[in-house]
Amino acid sequence: MPSFLARPPATRSAAPANRVSARLGAVLAGTAVALTLGGCAIGDAVGEKVSSEADKAVTAATCAVVTPLPDGIANQVDAAVKEIEADPAAARAALEDARAAVVGAAATGGEGVGGLVAPIESAIDELIALAEKAEAGTAVDDADRTGAAQAVSSALDGLVTACA
Repeated sequence: MPSFLARPPATRSAAPANRVSARLGAVLAGTAVALTLGGCAIGDAVGEKVSSEADKAVTAATCAVVTPLPDGIANQVDAAVKEIEADPAAARAALEDARAAVVGAAATGGEGVGGLVAPIESAIDELIALAEKAEAGTAVDDADRTGAAQAVSSALDGLVTACA
């Protein structure tokens, strides 16, 4: 049967080619081992960079959700604080609306937003308690009202600072 496969040359010139191939294989194998062992450090550095970029992206997305809050919430809270004595039910309703806006932003923005808006929620809750106290007919101390309003203001400032 005839063979169509090429036969290696009958000369010894094939031997040097085999030696080059063997050396090249050894060099490539050594390079692969070096990259595998050294790749851990490279992988860690790349991982840290990606993680840092991901953190920045999450912060930017979080701030995009909560940045509009301070102005609107501050105006609502200021108006409600002025109304606590005159119309405590309206003040409470306005404060509950402000709190709902904050909670809505936290739900929309994901995990990063919750930590930024929690102090705002807490401060608004203090004002709602004062409005409920006034609704029940109990006088609300100006110092308590001012202190709770300042707590909201400080929490809003903290939000603005975190997103600056």
